[in-house]
Amino acid sequence: MAPSEDNAKAVFPTAFLPPIQYFRVMSKYKSILIEKHETFPKQTIRNRCYIYTANGIQLLSIPLKERKNNSQTKDIKISHDTNWSKIHLKTIESAYNNSPFYEYYNDKLISIYDLKQDFLLDFNNSLMNWLLEVLETEVKIKYTGLFKKKYANETADYRNYFNTKDKTFFSLKNISDKNYRQVFEEKYNFIPNLSIIDLIFNAGPDAGNFIL
Repeated sequence: MAPSEDNAKAVFPTAFLPPIQYFRVMSKYKSILIEKHETFPKQTIRNRCYIYTANGIQLLSIPLKERKNNSQTKDIKISHDTNWSKIHLKTIESAYNNSPFYEYYNDKLISIYDLKQDFLLDFNNSLMNWLLEVLETEVKIKYTGLFKKKYANETADYRNYFNTKDKTFFSLKNISDKNYRQVFEEKYNFIPNLSIIDLIFNAGPDAGNFIL
């Protein structure tokens, strides 16, 4: 895991296969902080992502072990009581096996899932390192050394910025995505701001150009 630092110009939440908007905002910075000392909030992009399937937008959620109400993100553990990773990978395959670059990238995604990491932060970090490599993004990821309720004005705070509960989150009213070809767009039209893997499986090596 990357070392903890507090000199970056933006702080982000950890995220599971984050939405495209996450990377578009991140690309403005040379380095960012990932918050790990916050009290873990439920039902957010920290352990949820959204992909495009034959039935429209589909939620993928990582099950977590029981935790106290004041548990910090760094202490959140993944529950492996069910075979959720197999379900995720089958759902992703069903959604994207007809996309142009699914076969090119999927083996690496599977290998990260196969690590069966215990901590959510570690799993998200492994995925993030791979995603940054695919997108050819040179932003450096660092981690908070302590929790700060507020940051100074020179540090942008995005910890609560990516709110998927907002009805406009997957609407062009909320974000101006550069359109790319999606597998099911003839059925449901173009859907913006899905998980970054939607962009990667569909756009391949050009994916990085869509987050600028």
